[in-house]
Amino acid sequence: AAAPRRTCACLEVSYVSSSSHCESSVTSLLSAHSLTMHASYPSPEKERSLFNVVLVSFPSSQERDVLASIASSPSDVDVKGVEVAATCPCLLPVQPVTQKELAMEFSTNDEEHFLKFGVLISPTGSTTNSDHTISALRSLVQTHCDAADEALARRDITGTNETFDFREISSRGGKRFDQILASGIAKNVDTDFVCMPPSKAVDDDGVQALVHLARNAAWIPLVDSLLGKDEWRCQCSAVYSRRGSPDQRWHSDGAHVQAGAGYFTEDMPLSGMGGEGEATPYAVCVFLALDACGPSTNGVGATSFWPGSHAREQLVGFGAFADAMDLSVEADLNPGGFVVYDYRLLYKGMAFDEHARTCDGSNQRSLIQFVYHKTWYKERRNYGQHSLFET
Repeated sequence: AAAPRRTCACLEVSYVSSSSHCESSVTSLLSAHSLTMHASYPSPEKERSLFNVVLVSFPSSQERDVLASIASSPSDVDVKGVEVAATCPCLLPVQPVTQKELAMEFSTNDEEHFLKFGVLISPTGSTTNSDHTISALRSLVQTHCDAADEALARRDITGTNETFDFREISSRGGKRFDQILASGIAKNVDTDFVCMPPSKAVDDDGVQALVHLARNAAWIPLVDSLLGKDEWRCQCSAVYSRRGSPDQRWHSDGAHVQAGAGYFTEDMPLSGMGGEGEATPYAVCVFLALDACGPSTNGVGATSFWPGSHAREQLVGFGAFADAMDLSVEADLNPGGFVVYDYRLLYKGMAFDEHARTCDGSNQRSLIQFVYHKTWYKERRNYGQHSLFET
C-alpha cells in the first residue's frame, strides 16, 4: 500500500558493521538517535509532528534478527513508532532534491551535477528551441502518430490497453507510446542515418529540425563531455501520452552494463563508494517538451525522476520508496524545455487526466526523446523486430 507522503524533519545516516551483535548495535543506535531528537525538540507538540529518518546499513544475512530486535526492544531502550520504509541491498539516495537544484547552468558545472544526480532540467529550454522548430517538430510527430494509428487499426489494435512491440513503435502502458523517428545521427557524418517511415526524405522541415537539434542543441556540450565528442550516435523518437493514460511504473531505459554509476562525489565520506570502479554513462537521454507539462498544468502531467537512482542496479524495483519518501521530482516544462538524464535513471511518466487538455486544446501530450549512446551500444530491448508498416 502506498505510504502517506511526509516531510522529513531530520535525516541521519549511520552505519553498523557486520558483527555477531549487529541487532543490538542497531537498536542502540536508534535509541541514541531518539534521545538526541528529544533533546533537540523538547516540546511534545513539536516532537509528535516530526518524522525522522535513520538510514542504517547492516548485512542482509542479519536482517531478520535486526527487525526482530527492533520490534521487541526492552523498555529501557527508547525506540518508539519505528516504521521500516524499505530494506534493500545497496545505499538509497535519500537526499530530497528540488527542480531548482537540478537546473542546468550551461556551464562546466553541469557535468559534475549530472554525474551526481543523473538528471538536469531546463524548464524553458534555449534559443535553439525556437517556436518555428517546435512547430516543425509537432507537425513531424503528428504525421507519424496518424500513420501509426492507421497501421495499428489495420491490425485491429486500438492502442488503448494493448501491449505491442514493433520495430518502429512500442506501447509503454495504457495510452502511452514510443515511436522512432530517426536513428544513427552522428555529429558530423550521415553514413548511419536512417529516417523511419512514414518520413522518407531529409528535406522534410520536421526531419531537418530534428537532425539539427540532435547535433547542435544547447545540451550537446554536456553530451560531448559525457560520451566523447565523436563517440556517439543518436536515436530520436516521439513519446506521447493521450488523455486517460495512468501513471507508469518506475523503470529505467537501460541496464547497468558495467560498474555502478555512484551518486556521491569522492570527498563525501557517507557515500561508501569512493569513486572507485564507477562507470560513466554509456547513454544519455533528452526529453524535449512539445507541450507545456508538469504539476502546474492541472492534470496534463509530465515525467517524474528519482535523482541519484542511476547509482546502483539494485535500486531497480524500489521506486515506490521514492514516492513514499517524496524523493522524486516531476519536471515542470514549457514547450521547448527539456530534461537530460542518465539512461540508467529510474523515472516514470505521470498520468494525463481524462478531463485535462494541453495548452492548445489537444488530447495528446508529446515530447521528443533524443537517446545519445556510445557507438558500441545496441538497443535491443525497447522495441520489437517486425515492422508495423510492412505486411
